[in-house]
Amino acid sequence: SPGNDSEKEQFESLIRSIKAEIQRLNKLVGNFLDYGKPLRINRQNTNLHTLIQDVIALVSAKAEKDAIKIQYYDEGLPMLSLDPELIKTCIFNILLNAFQAMPSGGEITIRSCVLNGNAVVVIKDTGVGVSRENLPRLFDPFFSTKTGGLGLGLAMTNRVIEEHGGKVDFQSTEGKGSKITLSLPV
Repeated sequence: SPGNDSEKEQFESLIRSIKAEIQRLNKLVGNFLDYGKPLRINRQNTNLHTLIQDVIALVSAKAEKDAIKIQYYDEGLPMLSLDPELIKTCIFNILLNAFQAMPSGGEITIRSCVLNGNAVVVIKDTGVGVSRENLPRLFDPFFSTKTGGLGLGLAMTNRVIEEHGGKVDFQSTEGKGSKITLSLPV
C-alpha cells in the first residue's frame, strides 16, 4: 500500500541522514584520535534523559523491524553540562552496535541514575557478546569485529566521555550480551 511505501521511504532517508551524521562525526573524532588533539567540546546545559529518549526515537523504527525491544528506565538525572551532539552520537553508536550484535532480535535495556556523584547510563543488550580475546581491542580506533562496521564506535565513545571527565566501562560475555556503563561527572 502507498502508505507503507512513503513510511519506508521516510525511514530510509532517516537512516541515510543518520549514517551521514555518524560518518561526519566519526571523521571529526577520528582526526582527534589520530593526532591526539584535544576535542573541542561545546558544553551546554543538557537534559540527558531527553537526549536518550531522542536517540531511542531515532532508532525505534529500525528496532521494530529488527525485532528488538528497547526499554528505558530513568531513575532521575540532573541537568548536565555536556556537548549534546557528541553525547548523542556516543549513545547512538552504542545502540547501533547492540543492533548489530542481535541479528535475530533481542532486548536493549537502558538505565540512567545518579551514583556516587556521577550521572550513570547503563546500556545492556542480549546480543552475541564479545570474545575474551577481542575485549581489550574494543577501544582501539578502527577495530571492528563486524565487516562494514563503523569501527570507531567504542574508541570514539571512550574519547568523548573521557574528554567530558567521565569514563566508559564495557563488560561482555560471549553468547550472552554486553553491558556498557557511561559515567559522567554531575
